[in-house]
Amino acid sequence: EAHARTLVESIERPGTFHKLLRENDDRLQDLKRMRSLFAATSHHLDVMLCDALKTRVRRQGDDLVDEYLGSTTSARQPTARHASSSSSSSSVRRPRGVDGTATTAEDGGDDAAASTSSASSRGGGAGAGASTSAAPGGARRTFEPVAFLKALLAMRSKYDKVVDVAFNGDTVAQKRLKEAFEGLVNADAQRTATCLVIYVDELMRSGFKGLDERDVDAHLDQAVALFRYLHDKDIFENLHKTYLAKRLLANKSASHEAERAMLSKLKAECGYQFTTKLEGMFSDMRASKDAMEKFRASPEAAQLVGTKTTAPQQQQQQHPQQQQQNPEIEVTMLTQGFWPVPSAPPCALPEAVDRSCRALFEAFYLRVNTGRKLAWQTACGTAEVRAAFGPPRAKHELVVSTLQMCVLALFDGRDPDAQPPLPWTEIRDRVDVNATAPWDLKRHLVSLCTPKHRVLLKQSRGKGIADDDAFRVNRDFASKLKRVKIPLVALRDVQAAASSSSSSSSRGGAASSSATTTAARGPSSGAPGSDGTEADALSSFLFGGDAVLGGGAGGFGGGPLGPSGLPRAVEEDRRHLVEANVVRIMKTRKTLRHNDLVAEVTRQLAHRFYPQPQFIKKCIESLLDREYIERDANDARAYKYLA
Repeated sequence: EAHARTLVESIERPGTFHKLLRENDDRLQDLKRMRSLFAATSHHLDVMLCDALKTRVRRQGDDLVDEYLGSTTSARQPTARHASSSSSSSSVRRPRGVDGTATTAEDGGDDAAASTSSASSRGGGAGAGASTSAAPGGARRTFEPVAFLKALLAMRSKYDKVVDVAFNGDTVAQKRLKEAFEGLVNADAQRTATCLVIYVDELMRSGFKGLDERDVDAHLDQAVALFRYLHDKDIFENLHKTYLAKRLLANKSASHEAERAMLSKLKAECGYQFTTKLEGMFSDMRASKDAMEKFRASPEAAQLVGTKTTAPQQQQQQHPQQQQQNPEIEVTMLTQGFWPVPSAPPCALPEAVDRSCRALFEAFYLRVNTGRKLAWQTACGTAEVRAAFGPPRAKHELVVSTLQMCVLALFDGRDPDAQPPLPWTEIRDRVDVNATAPWDLKRHLVSLCTPKHRVLLKQSRGKGIADDDAFRVNRDFASKLKRVKIPLVALRDVQAAASSSSSSSSRGGAASSSATTTAARGPSSGAPGSDGTEADALSSFLFGGDAVLGGGAGGFGGGPLGPSGLPRAVEEDRRHLVEANVVRIMKTRKTLRHNDLVAEVTRQLAHRFYPQPQFIKKCIESLLDREYIERDANDARAYKYLA
């Protein structure tokens, strides 16, 4: 037994258990003979070998975390910028009718939302999600979620083979392997869920190119196998829903069949309730496509002259310049509650866009769908603006946000020699941004003045905007690309620049010329932001300009973090689920002791997450305050249901 223990515990000596595991598959037969000898000698030695396998797997997994994610679970994780391209325009949402922020129609039609989106989105898909950040002491950390997941899946495949061959599929070895991966995956559930979602997103965007249906299914099975180890599956659901919305709205999915296959596997794993909202998003996309076909054949669309919605005979009768200056739109209806798109008040659209995007489509939609109400989300879209700079009148297609399109429209037709620059205060008033989101307008405006994409020139330097700033079109704007996408700068950079330059009065002049805006298209997608305002959250969602996989210190997740370190959306969903389960259980049992109630709630919610007893206790206290249940007068540790 002492010699056996040496073979198991020694790491570097040739012929030992750990040394054989690190070598190639040719040594599996040696491992098999070692395990057979241990099993024949003593059951205790056999279990010890299985425990050594678990230790080895967990240690190797921790090494992968350090290599690809660059920090331990207790350290703050680096910001990950997940590259994506998007193209869309103003979106429309139907009101909630719950919290008083919006009212539903009189007949109580189904809640819905709509967003105007471009017909296609060009450009590269999501990258590997890799980034670097500075660690304390000057070291560099890397964050490569896709590479981490690939390495983790390769490790799982390797040790599955070890268990099947060397351990002959022994149930104890299988259990230890499962425990090792569960411990690794759940050491930081937010970290693992985030990496898994980014990995799936990478597969759905470009990872399935050149693969047949069987290979696609194998990749999805591997992803679901890791998802199965995850205890807090609701964190994955929250993030996956966001990234799925990005792909659907930006038309970035490489295969809709693969998307549906993934949805079916998640449904089989967690039940229909887990995928209800995800299935609703696909239903909205199908319904939106049908609605746009009906809109193009409607009397309202006939009022749009010189666009794709107009009959060919009418287009031929229009003047070429008139045809050029009418916008083209694509609208996507988003059902309220299905899509993780935050709401924000609309801005004032240019007249031509307002006439075609809002008035005509809304008239058509409300005529066809009686009893519904649309709430337009102008911050939820993008626009393609054709602009001419000159001389020599260089023409470009600028892919900008809807808010930026509204700003550029103010410069259309302005003579730079005869008219002064537009003051910041005038731009703010004419765009009519809600008073709660002035920083969001500044962010969009500064993004048009960056050195790489200097469409506009502002008098002050830096990313801040002073109250007396003024803007003009950059006459010398040039790009090698005909289609130029304008990324958004981080809101915190704009705010930091404003605070640091509040005492500075540096000014600089520049020549400019007018830009001609001729076409606008509509909505897109991106990662949820955490910069504060709802409008900025929308911008970050659509354009991914400041997408962070954490939103706060100490962890990963989609959006800002709550008191427990989880995304606030996840915390809110958990609270509702726990309270609903408590009420459901008490309604059935009528009377139940505290410990029994906590155990039953934990058992019923284990398929989604494992609620902490303290969290369940807080939810019970909330239900006591709202008189859903009451304490038993004869037993302070028992509760009674109140009908």
